[in-house]
Amino acid sequence: MQGLAHLPNIQPDRHYITLQVIAKKHSGELKVMEPTKEDEWKWFDLDNLPEKLYSPSRKFIERYLKLRK
Repeated sequence: MQGLAHLPNIQPDRHYITLQVIAKKHSGELKVMEPTKEDEWKWFDLDNLPEKLYSPSRKFIERYLKLRK
């Protein structure tokens, strides 16, 4: 695993932390454990990402790809 990042998001009544990693290998089936919050989980190659991404994730991936060169 590589590229660990954390992004704190502090709101007046909430505090969120987003953890981001790049996995070199993956296996197994992804399972939605909070169906009221998530529709689905999917694995994607970095060269074949969906157009709609969570903006902090898009920034993290773009930074990773830039540094990887």
